[in-house]
Amino acid sequence: MIVFTICSKNFLAYALALQSSLFRHHGPTAFHIAICDDVEGYDVSSVNCECITVPELGIPNFEAMRENYNITELNTSIKPFAFLYLFDKYPGETVVYLDPDILVLSPMTELLNCLEHGADCVLTPHITEPAEFAEMEDRQFLRYGVYNLGFCALRDTPQVKRVVSWWGRRLERYCVIDLANGIFVDQKWADLFPSFIANTKILLHPGYNVAYWNLSQRRLRLKEGEWTSNNLPLRFFHFSGNKIEDPTVFSRHSKQFRVENSGDLNRLLREYRENALEHGHEYFSALPYGFSWNGTKGENEHAPLSLAIERKVAAPGTPFLPLLRAESSEMFAILRGKMGGTLARRSDAEQSAIPFGTADFSLDGFCVSCGNPSTFLVKRKSSSHRLADGRPVPNWHEEMTCTTCGLNNRARGALHVFQQLLNPSDEAKIYFILSKETNYDSVKKLFDDVHCVSSIEELLNDLNRARKDVGDSVQCHLTPMEQLLDFVVLISESNAILREPESSLAGLLRCLKPGGHILISLPFMKAAEKDAELLPLEMGTQSVPCAPGAHEHGCRAEGNGTLRGYSAPVWQWLEDLGASQLSDKHVISYWSESLAYLGDPQCVVIAKKAL
Repeated sequence: MIVFTICSKNFLAYALALQSSLFRHHGPTAFHIAICDDVEGYDVSSVNCECITVPELGIPNFEAMRENYNITELNTSIKPFAFLYLFDKYPGETVVYLDPDILVLSPMTELLNCLEHGADCVLTPHITEPAEFAEMEDRQFLRYGVYNLGFCALRDTPQVKRVVSWWGRRLERYCVIDLANGIFVDQKWADLFPSFIANTKILLHPGYNVAYWNLSQRRLRLKEGEWTSNNLPLRFFHFSGNKIEDPTVFSRHSKQFRVENSGDLNRLLREYRENALEHGHEYFSALPYGFSWNGTKGENEHAPLSLAIERKVAAPGTPFLPLLRAESSEMFAILRGKMGGTLARRSDAEQSAIPFGTADFSLDGFCVSCGNPSTFLVKRKSSSHRLADGRPVPNWHEEMTCTTCGLNNRARGALHVFQQLLNPSDEAKIYFILSKETNYDSVKKLFDDVHCVSSIEELLNDLNRARKDVGDSVQCHLTPMEQLLDFVVLISESNAILREPESSLAGLLRCLKPGGHILISLPFMKAAEKDAELLPLEMGTQSVPCAPGAHEHGCRAEGNGTLRGYSAPVWQWLEDLGASQLSDKHVISYWSESLAYLGDPQCVVIAKKAL
């Protein structure tokens, strides 16, 4: 199943929340975001899926469309062109469109059955029975359209392609909100699809496309952790008109359904709000729209400009960093395998950032420790390979440092992930294990109760001294009952980890409270590289044997001509500790050109101590 959504930059958090919910119930599906916005200066490749920009769609009259249409009209107008783009990319496949403000809640089994039985077009009607006394009564859908185009599945067939091409031509001029003349953006045109596409299936299951317009016909309940609609599984909910930043609003388009009278649904709305906020809503919603918000009509009742103004005022200071999460190294590889175009753009960006010559160079980005845009010095003292044109590729992870605070790329990234994903409270007790060369003050200033040490041994000694101060007996090692810390962030490549990784990590876990988290960002090499042929690592005039790609994983060249790194992935160590000690283990990957997190892939591992 190929899935895509459409949004402007300010709606990217919704799209990422949709992707997360889709993956949760359908696995690593091929997922695309068509960004209907000016992306000049925006870091599209930081998003962990395949993003499609407007120029890639080849829309003939787009310049006129961007001038005339408001943000709602323009976003919906590119839908047929995105379908055609994906038909060309995946010949013969079925492509599913979902609005970005949708939350998938269970596998879409009925949709898959329709497709397996030959449906070339699948649609969901707004309502499935008469609604003459409802707030959204049935006459409304003679104006807005019979089917809600927040969902549509189309198969790449000659007949479907002809219809979608026709649809695109009509939307170049007539994707408008003009209810008086019987047109509502792309949606009203879909009333004709069943007449044009022979194998059209109208999906009447009450668990699809549930929203304010059909809630009068849907009874939503949460039963033993599973959502139902009219006693059947709820497949996805469409939060049309939501206002994430205001928890008192269910939908801007409904006066009947409100937070205070929505029953179990209020819990689902809270879950969705948390999901959208976790995916960067406060940051993305404040990004400026690159085209005309109100279009030539000068107004947009469907999405008032006041929304954008409110969100811009509430924007956070630290940019959001999109994160790719996987529960295992195998799933991590599968997810990245769905991002071929994005990974190629990242590689091109990194190569373009490397100047000719051998001198050190600087790049601009954002430092989470400094809390500001900063300049980063990239040293070329170590490199394990060159580009085809002879330029040495730097060790982005270790040899790229903030010129203000001195944190290198890997430590800075781990700190960014820690703050954004784990969001420690003011009362949290935190230990950072960093190299001795690190400016500890750059980390200490960010948290109320944080300690920085250079090794696991030093952490254990610190805690033993603290215990002695309160009258406990001194022991060399902590016992399993001494669960003192909320977070441990391991960045330093200490000798103990090199010698005995499993026992060292077990010692760290004994320090954590139940429910506490450990975040690990260490140099490592892929297991497949362990016995690979050794290549020279350039260190000025010296060369050191190393596995291919070792520098890409943060392996560090030491001044004495040795290479420090790890021959087993960190997540394998965590796996060896057993499920009884850890829960919610994830590999987290990130990359950003604008924030200067280069060296794809950058990874950390996060695990939670079992309760």
